[in-house]
Formats: sequence, structure tokens, C-alpha cells
Amino acid sequence: MASEAIKNPLSSLSIENSADFSVPKTNNYSQAITSINNHEPLTAIDNIRNMTCSSPMRHQNTNLTVLDVYDEAALIGKDFERIIDAYGTETIRDLVPKVIRVLELLELQAAKNERDADEYLEMKTRIVRLETEKNETRELREKFDRELELIEEQWRKEVKTKQKKIID
Repeated sequence: MASEAIKNPLSSLSIENSADFSVPKTNNYSQAITSINNHEPLTAIDNIRNMTCSSPMRHQNTNLTVLDVYDEAALIGKDFERIIDAYGTETIRDLVPKVIRVLELLELQAAKNERDADEYLEMKTRIVRLETEKNETRELREKFDRELELIEEQWRKEVKTKQKKIID
């Protein structure tokens, strides 16, 4: 199980694994924030939002990789632990399996995206190679056409010269 968790952190996160969630319910996270701007009191969901969303991906628009999904899963697990510390296991009992399923789907999509990106790069490399070959072929054809034109011009001169000799 430990080696599997290193490869795939999603596999160790479960509500059934009580060791993941058996944390004392009193902690410095459980102190409620009373307001954001001293005008409106915060609700429980505001407190949860303030405790979570620690993901660095939140502010980046990057191509998501499988490793990114694993990193995000680890951060979500930490956020779940903070929520459990503040509000108990029951608050997220139904949410954890859903999040795990979404993370698994995200992992599959990220793997597909990585394969697609590899295929795209391979195709792009092939296109560059084919364009290079096309340009080389065009250059050779142009060179051949120039040489043929020179040969034809030389042949015409020789024909004119010989015609003059015959006429004279």
C-alpha cells in the first residue's frame, strides 16, 4: 500500500481509511474568522474556502500532466485534513469519494493529453522533415531546369553555327 501511494497518491485517500481522518477536532484552524471586510460575517463555507484553494494550479494556465494531478490530489488531501480538523469527518464523508472519482478521471484525461501532446510533437517533427524534403526536391528540380535551359541554349547556338556553315 505504501509503494502504491507513492506511485498514485489518489489510491491512499479514502474515507474508509480512518487513519487519514482521525485527527483531534480542536486545532487553531477551528477558530472562526468573523469577517472578511469587517462588514459581513463569514459563513462556514467562507471559512472552508479560506482554508482551501492552496493549489498553485489555481493561478496558472498550463498543460495539466499526471504529476500535476498527483500534486493537486496531495493538496486536496491536506485541505480535507484541515476541514476535518475544524468540522469533523462527517462534513465531508460523502464528498471524498466524489472528489477521488473526479481526480481519477482527471488523471486519465491528463494521461490522454500527454499522449496526444507526444503524438502532436511527433507529427510536427514529421511535417518539418517532409517540408524540408519538399524544399530540397524543389531546389533540385529548379537546378535541373536551369541546367537543362543552359544545355538547350548551348545546343541552339551550335545548331545556328552549323546552319550558318551549311548555308555559307
